[in-house]
Amino acid sequence: MTNIPEDEDTHETRSNASGELFGADFRDFLAQIASAGKSEADIAFDKCIARIRNTSRELFQEKDWPRFDRSIPIVERLRSEILARYTAEGWSSAQLEAHVDELESYLRHFDEIIRPTYFPNFLQNGHLWLHLNIGDIFLNSSGQQRENFKDQLPELRQFISTYLGKPPLHYPYLDWLMLDAAAASSVIECMEMLMVQRHGAVTYAICGANPWKLLLIKSIYRPLSFAFNWAGPGLLAWWISGYSLLAGLIIGGLLYALNVTFLISWAVGKVKRALSGKPSFAAIVEEQISAYASLYGPVLHAPTIRAAFERAVQKGMVWGQEAMTILDRVAANPPRVWTNSAG
Repeated sequence: MTNIPEDEDTHETRSNASGELFGADFRDFLAQIASAGKSEADIAFDKCIARIRNTSRELFQEKDWPRFDRSIPIVERLRSEILARYTAEGWSSAQLEAHVDELESYLRHFDEIIRPTYFPNFLQNGHLWLHLNIGDIFLNSSGQQRENFKDQLPELRQFISTYLGKPPLHYPYLDWLMLDAAAASSVIECMEMLMVQRHGAVTYAICGANPWKLLLIKSIYRPLSFAFNWAGPGLLAWWISGYSLLAGLIIGGLLYALNVTFLISWAVGKVKRALSGKPSFAAIVEEQISAYASLYGPVLHAPTIRAAFERAVQKGMVWGQEAMTILDRVAANPPRVWTNSAG
């Protein structure tokens, strides 16, 4: 069989046809297949998500891309709830796209608050937010990281206040997200105060929350402190008495009297607190951590969580009013199943 060579025009025509088939036309053909059987709302939702992804790469710097990678999956997992609202409220496709845009932007702003670009963070980068294990946070993060994280609490509370004023953005998962993040910030803030109170500012700054370092420092510091406070005045008085017995007795007596006064004051304070029935700061923080643990899920019961937060308040904890407002609203209008996962 003889091969008949093609002329240049025929070859170019076939090449163009092949290019069209596997180029834009072919992609449109695949898109039509993918959208077959989908509702108008589903198609509008998918287009909006695709546009947000493209925009993130075109208009934002590379350092901002991970924020989109954390916010967009949450919006996608809320698809069924978003489309249910679309149907119930009779939105147009344009209204649906505007809602998805606003929701994604809001979640990205939340990410910017809890993960500022100016300091390294202990939060997992693969997720927008996860319920925190407070013990692990203190063992596996630096004091500066925790300090910077709790410094975001005022801005976070303001952000939640804005969220509460936007009912269209209210979803059960976002209620949990705002509540858990605000409660975690409060717990870390109070835990930092407790650690300083319990171990001393200098010791805690040196050792952090590492139990072995704290034990080592205390095993050295406490004997030295005892020797300085109780043996030191005696040695000083003995040395001074070599020059003047009376001066040595007076100075030694004053120093020991001062130590005894501090000791009695400390003991009286302990007795008064025990007799008053008021909980210690440590007991308040323990109740606070217990209340935060009630948000672990996966299934959440608003009245139980509200009661746990109330117990912490009765002990002396002051939660942000935003947290109590969210709990009141969820308890008044409970979702069919409240979970700490989107979708």
